Amino acid sequence: MTLAKAYVIIAKEHNFYLAWELSLMIQSCQLFLSKAAMRMRPVTLEEAEPIITRQSSLLCKAQDAHYDIATTIVTMKYHIQALEE
Repeated sequence: MTLAKAYVIIAKEHNFYLAWELSLMIQSCQLFLSKAAMRMRPVTLEEAEPIITRQSSLLCKAQDAHYDIATTIVTMKYHIQALEE
């Protein structure tokens, strides 16, 4: 989810639809995890598999859009510098 959050920031500059998809995926993962925590029992593979599959396909899509780790780090560095200024 951390990588997806970083990709959302980068995708907002280049591909708004991908950023929107990633944001929705993050929200659904957070909702799933909070529901799992409230029921106080472990998450089964059958429950988690669709979410994990969706997340991995979106992350692959982001990587195919050339949002590799080096680009992500440089972009995040520029964002941090802009915020500090």
